[in-house]
Amino acid sequence: MFEAVQLLAPENSRVLMKIFAAESGFNHKAKNPKSSAKGIGQIVDDTAKGLKDKYGVDSESVEDQIKGANLLLKELKPALKSVLNRNPSDGELYVGYFLGEPNAKKFFKALTSRKGNQDATKVLPANVVSSNPSVFYVDGDKSKPRTLSQVYRTIRSKAA
Repeated sequence: MFEAVQLLAPENSRVLMKIFAAESGFNHKAKNPKSSAKGIGQIVDDTAKGLKDKYGVDSESVEDQIKGANLLLKELKPALKSVLNRNPSDGELYVGYFLGEPNAKKFFKALTSRKGNQDATKVLPANVVSSNPSVFYVDGDKSKPRTLSQVYRTIRSKAA
């Protein structure tokens, strides 16, 4: 797998390997039962359609799954840089990848504006939260929502 990632996405191979390990355990046939996320990078259907329309990348082959994830990172880097006012770290890139660009920008704006103790379930869309209860709730318990800072640490630790 590493060789394919190195060949297809050399500029992002390190962070992509972390993402693929965290998202699917390197299983290109992985499927999230709570969302439409699938493949090695767990890309949701709407995002996959956008990648196909914009770049001609189909999410069926492992190679295209790698290319698609790399293209998402290429788009994500400047978007996060504009919010963070610096280049994002690998951990921040993974959080951004996990949340998707628009949600990541909203998340990091709230987090960097000293609202880290804010309930993350009130900041992000319900579909993102409901697809990932173990990320947004302590022990998956909906009566115990995590703060933005806790969600950041939880997501980031998956790709450490």
